[in-house]
Formats: sequence, structure tokens, C-alpha cells
Amino acid sequence: MRRYLAELVGTFTLVLAVTGCLMVDSILHRSTANVPVVVFLVVMSLVYTIGPVSGCNVNPAVTFGIFLLGRMRGRDVIPYIAAQLAGATAASLVLLAVLGNVDHLGATIAHPGWGGLRGAEIEALLTFGLQLAVAMTFHEKFQPLATGVAVAAALAVGAYWGAPLSGGSINPARSFGPALVSGDFSDFWIYVVGPLAGSVLATLCARYLLLARAEPSRAGARPNKAAPDRPQVVGGARLHV
Repeated sequence: MRRYLAELVGTFTLVLAVTGCLMVDSILHRSTANVPVVVFLVVMSLVYTIGPVSGCNVNPAVTFGIFLLGRMRGRDVIPYIAAQLAGATAASLVLLAVLGNVDHLGATIAHPGWGGLRGAEIEALLTFGLQLAVAMTFHEKFQPLATGVAVAAALAVGAYWGAPLSGGSINPARSFGPALVSGDFSDFWIYVVGPLAGSVLATLCARYLLLARAEPSRAGARPNKAAPDRPQVVGGARLHV
């Protein structure tokens, strides 16, 4: 339950920070150019704080990818995703109460010409970069302290160039909260299909091209494998495998 609660709180914090920033920028008529910086800072903070508890997925697409990597128990997938969706919804409800119904509660909306299948393709590309960074934190030679920077940078870059096109969600939960509270699910499927497709492709790439042939640390030694129900510290985050 502590892991599920950590995912709820983490996703709440992420959505509160990102969509809240968009709403405040709209209220003050400011540019949204600072949003990628906010994304980078909040994600890096979450990786180093709740990472040791739950692994800091805070994203259903990332959770599904980690499961496909064989680094998460199947029985944890649904509770993780449920906690993430609940956290995102709670954040949108708080923002609605505090700031009002501003800018569709920071919902991800594809710009003209970048919706539909085209938008889903952009979201898949953005999520591919994020999930590849996440997957590679499991590599035996990856430096654990670099996890927060690697993952946050991948997400911030995606937010920077994806936002003017598809909306730059890269996270079904981040799009779900504002959509549910505002009652507007227009093009919501883009932010589910795209991220999931990108996560699957990145996971397959990492699993079969980069991680599958990890070299033993010494001749004749076998790579260490964590027991099925024991937490493994990978990339600075305590992940349950």
C-alpha cells in the first residue's frame, strides 16, 4: 500500500505542478515557455523522493513498459495505474477549487493539424524517448545517481517540442485528470494510444537490443537476479520485481 500511495502522491504532485503552471500562465497572460523547466524540476525531485518507495512511475505508459521488461509483478500493474489516475484526478479537482476552470484545467489539446493519428504518432515518439531512458536505468553499468537527471531531461525535451504540436502529454494520467474533471474527452484517445505504443516500442528496443546480452561481471559468473518478491535498487529507485 505504501507503493501505491507513493504513486498517487507522486502523480498528484506532477499534475498539480505541470497543469497548474499552464493555468497560472493563462491567468497572467504569460508565455508557457517555462513549462519544460517545471517538468524537469518536478520529475527529478519525484525520482529522488518517491523513487526509493515505488520506483516513481507516475505514468501508466511507463508502468506498462516496466512490466514488459519483466521488472514489475503483474499484480502491481493495475493498482499502480489506478493510483496514478486517482492522483491526477485529485490534482485537477484541487486546481479547479483554487484557480477555477481556467484553460481547460491545463488539459492536453492537440493544435490544429496535429490531432488524430498524427497526434498519436507524435505522442508515441515522445514517449519512446522517455521510456528508453527509463529502461536503460536498469542496465548494470548505469550510474544510480544519474536516474533523476536522465528521466527528467527526456521528459522535459519531449514537453518542449511536443507541446506546440500534439500537446506533449507523454502520460495518459496527466491527460486523464483534467479531461475527467472538465468533462471533455475530445481526442483523449491520442494520449492513451500514442504513449502506450511508444512505451512498447522503446521497451522492445531496450530489452532485445540493449539489455538482453548484459555481460557477467566475471568469467563464469551469472548475472544477479533479484528474488521475485524482493525489492531491487535499480537506477537509484527501489523497484519491486
